[in-house]
Amino acid sequence: MKIIGHIFDGLCLFSLLMLLCIVFIFPYQSTRFCFDGLVTMDEGWNYSVNAKLFKDVKLPYKNYETKVGDTFSISRILPDAFKDSQAVCIFTAYDSVRATLDGKEIYSYGYSYSDYLLTNNKGFLNNIIPIPAGSNGKKITIEMVSVNSKYSGIVKKISYANHNAVYATLILKKLPGIIVCTFIIMTGILSFIIYFSLRIKTEHLDENFKVIGIFALCSGLWGINQYDFFSLIIGNAQISYFVDYLGLFLMPVSFCLYIYKLCKERCKKIIGTICAMHTLFVLVAFILQITRVKEFFNLLIFYLAILVLEIILVTGTIIYEIVVEKNTKFKLFMIPLMIVLTGALCDITMYYLGIYSERFVVFPISILISITTLMVFSWKRYLKIIADQEKNDLIIKMADLDLMTQAKNRNAFEKEIVEISKNPERLKNIYITEFDLNFLKYINDNYGHDTGDDAIRNCYRLINKIVGTKGEVFRTGGDEFICITYEPIENLQSDLKRMISELNLTYPLKLSYGTASFNPELDEDIQDVIRRSDVLMYKMKEMTKVHMAEYKRKKRYVLNK
Repeated sequence: MKIIGHIFDGLCLFSLLMLLCIVFIFPYQSTRFCFDGLVTMDEGWNYSVNAKLFKDVKLPYKNYETKVGDTFSISRILPDAFKDSQAVCIFTAYDSVRATLDGKEIYSYGYSYSDYLLTNNKGFLNNIIPIPAGSNGKKITIEMVSVNSKYSGIVKKISYANHNAVYATLILKKLPGIIVCTFIIMTGILSFIIYFSLRIKTEHLDENFKVIGIFALCSGLWGINQYDFFSLIIGNAQISYFVDYLGLFLMPVSFCLYIYKLCKERCKKIIGTICAMHTLFVLVAFILQITRVKEFFNLLIFYLAILVLEIILVTGTIIYEIVVEKNTKFKLFMIPLMIVLTGALCDITMYYLGIYSERFVVFPISILISITTLMVFSWKRYLKIIADQEKNDLIIKMADLDLMTQAKNRNAFEKEIVEISKNPERLKNIYITEFDLNFLKYINDNYGHDTGDDAIRNCYRLINKIVGTKGEVFRTGGDEFICITYEPIENLQSDLKRMISELNLTYPLKLSYGTASFNPELDEDIQDVIRRSDVLMYKMKEMTKVHMAEYKRKKRYVLNK
């Protein structure tokens, strides 16, 4: 139930975060949502670069004369629709962007150093430029500078609508993919919740849940970033850029770690080397990025080369594990692996055949199904491990347990004696109290063996109640008990007498006992302490024989009468 509670808490937290995101996405609407359709504004633009002007260009447009670092711009007069407050949306790749309205700056991104502290790269961004009411007839100029030769001089399509409509349209357009990736992220969070819940609740740690969680978060964040979700929510392309590449670079590491957990010892070295090599690459890439020596996208070719090598080695390892090592774990792993590969192939095929213009339609769904499948397999394996562990613990417990009284038995007592003998400090403070149930034969002969067993159980319950948290009670023989404490048991005789009388038994229940503590002048080891307590107990037992004879005489007198 605790695990379910943690899961529920996680879902509630996620729901709250989603609500905050919605409030953040639609900040311009105080009373109602108004989602007008986006209006394209692709014609009538003037393109300018290096003092050259190209009139009446139609977007999208690319000027091949524009180089990296060149400032290029587009401009036009705003139509009558801009009598009302609107927002212009333009998608840029690796560009600094500045917008002016009749020469007055109304938007800027990438020109301030704080916009890109860790990289020269500005990343991909849906620039949503707010246009105030009454801007019709005014000239808007959008100025850009690119740091990437692949995208320099390119101007994408431009559209406009009210603020909420721009955000809503951009999100709703890719909503199915965003939802799937959101569920992948939720699955990763759920996997971490299960991992930490099990870590708190049990001693057994199943690292598979942690690895699945890392893979789900990396793939989910990378996937949702492909739908421009972060650029819309955060409005900072550099964060989106880092999420994109770090998610992409880290995914294979978590994937290989999961395989590492499944491998037998011979192949663990190969997979471990792959993980170390890839982690080193990610670390070097990050250092090169933050020192501005190389951008992530410049290292993509090296990443792909390493990835191809890893795929070959991992594929060979999986085949070896299945064919040679007869590792049945990989047979189950092949199901989610084939689902992911099928999803990737479907998306690649649809993209190149022009069936769907957006990338990653089936692939995120296949990742979600695969991660869910892996979690189910891991959970079943975990339950089996726990069941086996509980069975072994029960066997060990039964070996040290007296079934009649549920007290620890002679075997457990001997183990405890060995442990105490190893620790002189424990021996110095020890108290041994030995108990013996008197009149057991008389109870068995006159009241039956069931009553005799009940007397033994009552004996244990009384001793255990008196000892409490001071120590432990062991049943070392048929009617013998020994307790080990580290402080004296006070008022033992009076407590026993009172508690026995409260039971209102029909048979005589008497206990003899002897207590001895460690005395360095008398005792060499714990066995000497036990022998002295045993002697004291038998002295008391001899005294009770007189009482037993008197009890028998009185009972015969009552019966004869």
